[in-house]
Amino acid sequence: LAVAGFRTDWPQDPNNPIFSPQPNGFGAVKTNLAIIKIPFALAYQVSERLSIGGAIDLFQGSLAISPLPPAVPDCTLGDPATGVTRDCFYADADNTVTSYAVSLQLGVHFQVNERWSLGASYTTAQDYDDYEWNSSIALPYLRQGDGSTIVNPDFGRGRTIRYALDGAAIASVGAAYRHSERLQIGVDVRFIEYTSVDGAGGVGGFKPDGSLNEIGWDDIWVGAIGVEYHASERLTLRGGFNYGETPIREAVVFTSLGTPPTFEQHYTFGLGLQLTDAVRLDVGAYYVPENSISGPVLNPNLVPNPTTIAEQTVPGATFTLSEELRSVLFAFNFQF
Repeated sequence: LAVAGFRTDWPQDPNNPIFSPQPNGFGAVKTNLAIIKIPFALAYQVSERLSIGGAIDLFQGSLAISPLPPAVPDCTLGDPATGVTRDCFYADADNTVTSYAVSLQLGVHFQVNERWSLGASYTTAQDYDDYEWNSSIALPYLRQGDGSTIVNPDFGRGRTIRYALDGAAIASVGAAYRHSERLQIGVDVRFIEYTSVDGAGGVGGFKPDGSLNEIGWDDIWVGAIGVEYHASERLTLRGGFNYGETPIREAVVFTSLGTPPTFEQHYTFGLGLQLTDAVRLDVGAYYVPENSISGPVLNPNLVPNPTTIAEQTVPGATFTLSEELRSVLFAFNFQF
């Protein structure tokens, strides 16, 4: 099962202070994360009304980030003309590497009566091994005390860089209402705990050494409702809505540059059409209206060894992330 991921491709722009070439900006920023889950599940019906279940879930994450701000950058003295304390270059991690994790999922389902049923589940946090890349030293020059530069003799030398990025614990509760054989309604509430997740939670901003101090995501709540209506023996209609808080905090929205889940409202529509006794067509559509989050532009080189967000904030500069999603799914199901 595909359970999470993101992808960005921001081009280099010399007129943009964020995407101008290093060390003035990050240059072109490219990120790609894809996480799949393979569940090994077992369910047991305790009674006519009560069922319990458990699963051991194997996760595989594939990640590429270029450049990689979580790694300590290669720095030298800053150009006196720019007013920054140091010039820093972040190493590339543009080849896709994989990491694995295992989690435990527990669930319970209770049939209250013919119309109502209740359920709950909990998935433990996923502790991935650190993602690791074979990269190289990115600092091309060394700056002298008089402001001049010389070639860095270590430029291009091999360097290993790592990033710890784990998965969040998730708690869910839900209820289902079967009005008739034709109409069913489901409601779910979910809590996702990002704040304690290595790589995704934390403070946000940058550490004194210039590396990313984690992304700084907040815990979120997600609520969802879905309706399924069997219009006929061959046609099934489906619709849904869910609202999920964005985990991005305005104070450190800048550190979500490569991981921009700004969306909150989600609308889904679908239908199932039984073409023959053995073949069914399912069509789904997914729409997320545009949502924006703004916050300050951060720079870890304004003062020596910054320890607070205020010391990294570029005066008068604002950064905005905006996102809108559309998706369509077609699936043919064959039964033998």
